[in-house]
Amino acid sequence: LFVKLRRKMKFNKKGIYFAVAMTGCLMLSSVLNNDIRFGYVYAVGLICLSLLIVSYMPFHSFVYYYDKVMRIIATASLLGFGLYIVFNSVLDFFPIIQNISYLEFHNLFLTVIPTSFYAGMVRNFGVFREPGVFQIYLIIALAFQLFIFSKPKIKVCILYLVAVITTFSTTGYFALFFVWGAYFLKRTRYKGEF
Repeated sequence: LFVKLRRKMKFNKKGIYFAVAMTGCLMLSSVLNNDIRFGYVYAVGLICLSLLIVSYMPFHSFVYYYDKVMRIIATASLLGFGLYIVFNSVLDFFPIIQNISYLEFHNLFLTVIPTSFYAGMVRNFGVFREPGVFQIYLIIALAFQLFIFSKPKIKVCILYLVAVITTFSTTGYFALFFVWGAYFLKRTRYKGEF
């Protein structure tokens, strides 16, 4: 961000308005809730970084790299998920980390596996603090494949689909239904036009 400012590159004006509005809402929430923590500074930093990305990187480049990163994360998460189901004793060789909610995970570097699952249900966390967060990123990647790329890659779509299913996230299932439904409606409509 500072390099961009020093080079006097132009920022996206709409992006600046949104960044200021979001930062204002965060600060207002912090003051009204009497909850002043470092997490708010971190969030403002993320907003500034996001502004830099949307100002500097073309949307199609962002989509391309986002897809590449999510493929790696989804593949690693499914490998870790499968490892836990088939041969979970090997996880003892990986370091254990703890998040800010005091939940412990085996760190497989590109994915994490909780040391214990709630109600014994094995769920795919990816690199995230909970499966519900992971599914959001997967759904976005799937939507990019289906709606942005000129030719969606079937194998990649299946990868994202299986990864979402293994999160066992109800919200993920609803979002999956919505995205696939929108895709098939779009295809049907286009078939009628051509």
